[in-house]
Amino acid sequence: MLVMFALLCGALPAFATPQVFLVQNSGWMEPFYADPQSRFKPLVTELALAVAQPGDALVLAAFNQSLPGAPSPKALMSAKVGEGTRAQVTKALAGLDTARKPGGALADTDLGEAVSAAMTQALGGKDGIVWLVTNNRNSPNNDQATAQRNREFYELIHRGGAIRTALAFPLRMQVQGEHYRANGLMVYAFAIGAGGAGALERLLANGSIAKIITEPPARLKPLDRNTVRLVPRKVEDAPGVSFSMAPNGVLRADVASGATSPSARIGWNIENTMYPYTIASATLSARSKLGGEDRPVTLGGTRVTALAPGKPQPLASTLQ
Repeated sequence: MLVMFALLCGALPAFATPQVFLVQNSGWMEPFYADPQSRFKPLVTELALAVAQPGDALVLAAFNQSLPGAPSPKALMSAKVGEGTRAQVTKALAGLDTARKPGGALADTDLGEAVSAAMTQALGGKDGIVWLVTNNRNSPNNDQATAQRNREFYELIHRGGAIRTALAFPLRMQVQGEHYRANGLMVYAFAIGAGGAGALERLLANGSIAKIITEPPARLKPLDRNTVRLVPRKVEDAPGVSFSMAPNGVLRADVASGATSPSARIGWNIENTMYPYTIASATLSARSKLGGEDRPVTLGGTRVTALAPGKPQPLASTLQ
């Protein structure tokens, strides 16, 4: 059923980003479906409508663990986003319930299988975004060692070259079913390829995701790029040079033609962008280029320690 998506991709405009929503419906998810007060399905609906843009290809699929006679993932809808998308998503989710094995037992869960199928079958190896809505209990073949299975799932994320960015949004949601109860779930966003990474960055920047999920995501990948951000907080101009802040955060220096030794003292805030991780320690260095010429930068300190998200630390510098 997911093959339908490949046909849609060929007709999409170049700027459109295919998006796949994988919704878990294994036995562990029973309270999310059974509780009459559950907001689970409305959450999936509103998130899909918030992030999928007009013209995007949208696939909605349920997943548990594939067995003979019970394939997984199973497509619920596949369409190009437009005016009728809300009704399509609502209708597709309305009939979704906890899955069972051919023998009648509640279905198990295989997160890795679902993500791999989304990349290879639904996206057909092309760029896009895969969303995974799960209670984060990975239990293929009813394996009770869910912590170990989850570690294996995270290893798959980090080893997979196609996954450029991986974010995890933890959500609180108390639900009670006949067999189980739960206090929350996890929404993963996997950016596939450069196109998917760029699209996910835009969704984060324009607030589309934050309209539905207000808590900041935990970054799972990459962990070696864009780890900190420098924000100017105080600039002391020197004779012959003036500074201004551009809307995108770039600090602009205007140097008078007659300035002989322009210099300035700049106070920064150094911010950790690696939520939820704290940077235990790091070494700092700086360089600048002014008018095509390398200029020395003197820092007030060359090390930072215990830099936590949301708790910026001051950094002094002198540009010469």
